[in-house]
Amino acid sequence: MKFSHYLSSIENVGIFPMISLILFLSVFIGAIIWIVTRDKEYISELEKIPLDNDNFSNNIENKNESD
Repeated sequence: MKFSHYLSSIENVGIFPMISLILFLSVFIGAIIWIVTRDKEYISELEKIPLDNDNFSNNIENKNESD
């Protein structure tokens, strides 16, 4: 028996793609609203995290000193 036969036997199976689309759009729109409403200074701090080597090098030095 093929997989498509199982799906066709489910009653009201056509609602699942609509539920998935609504769920995806609500999460996507929620993420956009969260990004737009954040403070610009907060976003600026988050942008600099990958480029901030001071914390990384300080953690390595402290770890080496404790050994």
